[in-house]
Amino acid sequence: SRQAGTAMAVGGGFSIVDSLQDTIRNRGKAREISIQSGGDISRDALLKQSDALSQKYGFTVGSVLDAADRYGAKSGDYSGASGVLENILKLSNATGGDPEELAAVAGIYKANNQNASQDDVDRWLRTSAGMGRKGSVDMRELAQYGGRISAASGLFANKNTAFTELSAITQVAAAKGGAMDAAGSTEAVKRFAEDISNNRDAFKAMTHGTS
Repeated sequence: SRQAGTAMAVGGGFSIVDSLQDTIRNRGKAREISIQSGGDISRDALLKQSDALSQKYGFTVGSVLDAADRYGAKSGDYSGASGVLENILKLSNATGGDPEELAAVAGIYKANNQNASQDDVDRWLRTSAGMGRKGSVDMRELAQYGGRISAASGLFANKNTAFTELSAITQVAAAKGGAMDAAGSTEAVKRFAEDISNNRDAFKAMTHGTS
Protein backbone atom coordinates (compact mmCIF):
# COMPACT_ATOMS: atom_id res chain seq x y z
CA SER A 1 0.00 0.00 0.00
CA ARG A 2 2.94 2.30 0.68
CA GLN A 3 4.22 1.69 -2.87
CA ALA A 4 0.79 2.39 -4.26
CA GLY A 5 0.57 5.56 -2.21
CA THR A 6 4.01 6.65 -3.42
CA ALA A 7 3.04 5.98 -7.03
CA MET A 8 -0.12 8.03 -6.63
CA ALA A 9 1.85 10.84 -5.08
CA VAL A 10 4.39 10.79 -7.88
CA GLY A 11 1.64 10.59 -10.50
CA GLY A 12 -0.22 13.40 -8.85
CA GLY A 13 2.96 15.42 -8.73
CA PHE A 14 3.49 15.01 -12.45
CA SER A 15 -0.11 16.06 -13.09
CA ILE A 16 0.39 19.21 -11.06
CA VAL A 17 3.65 20.00 -12.84
CA ASP A 18 2.06 19.39 -16.26
CA SER A 19 -0.89 21.59 -15.37
CA LEU A 20 1.40 24.36 -14.18
CA GLN A 21 3.50 24.13 -17.35
CA ASP A 22 0.33 24.30 -19.48
CA THR A 23 -0.84 27.38 -17.59
CA ILE A 24 2.51 29.12 -18.04
CA ARG A 25 2.60 28.22 -21.75
CA ASN A 26 -0.97 29.37 -22.34
CA ARG A 27 -0.36 32.70 -20.63
CA GLY A 28 2.76 33.21 -22.69
CA LYS A 29 0.95 32.35 -25.94
CA ALA A 30 -1.95 34.66 -25.11
CA ARG A 31 0.48 37.43 -24.28
CA GLU A 32 2.28 36.98 -27.63
CA ILE A 33 -1.01 37.17 -29.53
CA SER A 34 -2.00 40.27 -27.58
CA ILE A 35 1.31 41.94 -28.46
CA GLN A 36 0.95 40.97 -32.14
CA SER A 37 -2.54 42.48 -32.17
CA GLY A 38 -1.14 45.79 -31.00
CA GLY A 39 -3.11 45.47 -27.79
CA ASP A 40 -6.46 45.10 -29.56
CA ILE A 41 -6.85 41.75 -27.81
CA SER A 42 -5.97 41.60 -24.12
CA ARG A 43 -4.16 38.59 -22.74
CA ASP A 44 -6.70 37.97 -20.00
CA ALA A 45 -9.71 38.34 -22.30
CA LEU A 46 -8.20 35.87 -24.77
CA LEU A 47 -7.43 33.38 -22.00
CA LYS A 48 -10.99 33.66 -20.71
CA GLN A 49 -12.43 33.17 -24.20
CA SER A 50 -10.13 30.22 -24.92
CA ASP A 51 -11.06 28.54 -21.66
CA ALA A 52 -14.78 28.92 -22.40
CA LEU A 53 -14.40 27.63 -25.95
CA SER A 54 -12.23 24.71 -24.85
CA GLN A 55 -14.98 23.54 -22.50
CA LYS A 56 -17.74 24.14 -25.04
CA TYR A 57 -16.10 22.29 -27.95
CA GLY A 58 -13.83 19.80 -26.19
CA PHE A 59 -10.39 21.16 -27.03
CA THR A 60 -7.54 22.13 -24.74
CA VAL A 61 -6.96 25.81 -24.06
CA GLY A 62 -3.57 25.39 -25.71
CA SER A 63 -5.16 24.09 -28.92
CA VAL A 64 -7.55 27.05 -29.04
CA LEU A 65 -4.69 29.51 -28.58
CA ASP A 66 -2.61 27.72 -31.20
CA ALA A 67 -5.48 28.09 -33.68
CA ALA A 68 -5.72 31.81 -32.90
CA ASP A 69 -1.98 32.20 -33.38
CA ARG A 70 -2.03 30.26 -36.65
CA TYR A 71 -4.80 32.44 -38.03
CA GLY A 72 -2.97 35.61 -37.03
CA ALA A 73 0.31 34.43 -38.50
CA LYS A 74 -1.25 33.48 -41.85
CA SER A 75 -3.59 36.44 -42.19
CA GLY A 76 -1.46 39.13 -40.57
CA ASP A 77 -4.65 40.06 -38.72
CA TYR A 78 -4.02 39.11 -35.10
CA SER A 79 -6.70 41.59 -34.05
CA GLY A 80 -9.31 39.45 -35.80
CA ALA A 81 -8.07 36.15 -34.37
CA SER A 82 -10.48 36.00 -31.45
CA GLY A 83 -13.42 36.54 -33.79
CA VAL A 84 -12.74 33.43 -35.88
CA LEU A 85 -12.15 30.91 -33.11
CA GLU A 86 -15.65 29.69 -32.39
CA ASN A 87 -16.53 29.00 -36.01
CA ILE A 88 -13.22 27.19 -36.55
CA LEU A 89 -13.74 24.95 -33.52
CA LYS A 90 -17.36 24.29 -34.47
CA LEU A 91 -16.29 23.34 -38.00
CA SER A 92 -13.48 21.18 -36.64
CA ASN A 93 -15.97 19.16 -34.60
CA ALA A 94 -18.35 18.87 -37.54
CA THR A 95 -15.74 17.72 -40.06
CA GLY A 96 -13.01 16.14 -37.97
CA GLY A 97 -10.56 18.71 -39.31
CA ASP A 98 -7.60 19.92 -37.29
CA PRO A 99 -8.30 23.36 -35.73
CA GLU A 100 -4.84 24.71 -36.55
CA GLU A 101 -5.16 23.55 -40.15
CA LEU A 102 -8.57 25.18 -40.51
CA ALA A 103 -7.25 28.35 -38.89
CA ALA A 104 -4.33 28.41 -41.34
CA VAL A 105 -6.66 28.10 -44.33
CA ALA A 106 -8.93 30.83 -42.97
CA GLY A 107 -5.90 33.06 -42.45
CA ILE A 108 -4.65 32.45 -45.98
CA TYR A 109 -8.07 33.27 -47.42
CA LYS A 110 -8.13 36.53 -45.50
CA ALA A 111 -4.56 37.44 -46.45
CA ASN A 112 -5.26 36.95 -50.14
CA ASN A 113 -8.51 38.90 -50.12
CA GLN A 114 -8.24 41.78 -47.67
CA ASN A 115 -11.67 43.10 -48.71
CA ALA A 116 -13.31 39.89 -47.50
CA SER A 117 -15.43 40.18 -44.37
CA GLN A 118 -15.25 37.66 -41.57
CA ASP A 119 -18.57 36.23 -42.78
CA ASP A 120 -17.00 35.75 -46.22
CA VAL A 121 -14.03 33.90 -44.76
CA ASP A 122 -16.27 31.72 -42.58
CA ARG A 123 -18.41 30.82 -45.58
CA TRP A 124 -15.37 30.01 -47.71
CA LEU A 125 -13.91 27.86 -44.97
CA ARG A 126 -17.13 25.84 -44.68
CA THR A 127 -17.20 25.42 -48.46
CA SER A 128 -13.59 24.23 -48.54
CA ALA A 129 -14.05 21.87 -45.60
CA GLY A 130 -17.09 20.27 -47.22
CA MET A 131 -15.43 19.86 -50.60
CA GLY A 132 -12.14 18.81 -49.05
CA ARG A 133 -13.76 15.81 -47.39
CA LYS A 134 -15.14 14.52 -50.69
CA GLY A 135 -12.79 15.93 -53.32
CA SER A 136 -9.23 15.55 -54.49
CA VAL A 137 -7.84 18.72 -52.88
CA ASP A 138 -7.96 18.50 -49.08
CA MET A 139 -7.59 21.13 -46.37
CA ARG A 140 -3.90 20.48 -45.90
CA GLU A 141 -3.29 21.29 -49.56
CA LEU A 142 -5.57 24.31 -49.38
CA ALA A 143 -3.43 25.58 -46.50
CA GLN A 144 -0.65 25.85 -49.08
CA TYR A 145 -2.48 26.85 -52.24
CA GLY A 146 -6.01 27.92 -51.30
CA GLY A 147 -5.11 31.59 -51.28
CA ARG A 148 -5.16 31.48 -55.07
CA ILE A 149 -8.87 30.67 -54.99
CA SER A 150 -9.78 33.42 -52.54
CA ALA A 151 -7.67 35.93 -54.46
CA ALA A 152 -9.33 34.98 -57.75
CA SER A 153 -12.80 35.20 -56.18
CA GLY A 154 -12.18 38.83 -55.36
CA LEU A 155 -12.09 39.61 -59.08
CA PHE A 156 -15.84 39.05 -59.36
CA ALA A 157 -18.82 41.07 -58.15
CA ASN A 158 -20.28 38.16 -56.19
CA LYS A 159 -17.16 36.79 -54.59
CA ASN A 160 -18.98 34.15 -52.54
CA THR A 161 -20.60 32.57 -55.59
CA ALA A 162 -17.30 32.83 -57.42
CA PHE A 163 -15.46 31.14 -54.56
CA THR A 164 -17.87 28.20 -54.52
CA GLU A 165 -17.72 27.74 -58.28
CA LEU A 166 -13.94 28.15 -58.52
CA SER A 167 -13.49 25.71 -55.63
CA ALA A 168 -15.60 23.15 -57.44
CA ILE A 169 -13.61 23.67 -60.64
CA THR A 170 -10.40 23.19 -58.64
CA GLN A 171 -11.62 19.84 -57.34
CA VAL A 172 -12.67 18.69 -60.81
CA ALA A 173 -9.38 19.86 -62.33
CA ALA A 174 -7.43 17.90 -59.76
CA ALA A 175 -9.57 14.78 -60.15
CA LYS A 176 -10.29 14.66 -63.88
CA GLY A 177 -9.01 17.73 -65.64
CA GLY A 178 -5.38 16.78 -66.08
CA ALA A 179 -3.91 18.85 -63.25
CA MET A 180 -1.22 16.83 -61.52
CA ASP A 181 -1.84 18.10 -57.99
CA ALA A 182 -3.35 20.82 -55.83
CA ALA A 183 -0.68 23.30 -56.87
CA GLY A 184 -1.47 22.76 -60.54
CA SER A 185 -5.25 22.85 -60.17
CA THR A 186 -5.33 26.01 -58.06
CA GLU A 187 -2.90 27.78 -60.38
CA ALA A 188 -4.99 26.78 -63.42
CA VAL A 189 -8.17 28.08 -61.77
CA LYS A 190 -6.48 31.31 -60.76
CA ARG A 191 -5.33 31.95 -64.35
CA PHE A 192 -8.75 31.03 -65.70
CA ALA A 193 -10.41 33.55 -63.38
CA GLU A 194 -7.89 36.23 -64.29
CA ASP A 195 -8.51 35.64 -68.00
CA ILE A 196 -12.25 36.08 -67.50
CA SER A 197 -11.78 39.18 -65.37
CA ASN A 198 -9.31 40.78 -67.77
CA ASN A 199 -11.53 40.15 -70.79
CA ARG A 200 -14.97 41.00 -69.47
CA ASP A 201 -15.92 43.13 -72.47
CA ALA A 202 -14.94 40.44 -74.94
CA PHE A 203 -16.95 37.82 -73.06
CA LYS A 204 -19.98 40.10 -72.90
CA ALA A 205 -19.77 40.82 -76.61
CA MET A 206 -19.59 37.10 -77.40
CA THR A 207 -22.48 36.11 -75.15
CA HIS A 208 -24.70 39.00 -76.29
CA GLY A 209 -24.00 38.20 -79.89
CA THR A 210 -25.36 34.67 -79.61
CA SER A 211 -28.92 33.53 -79.16
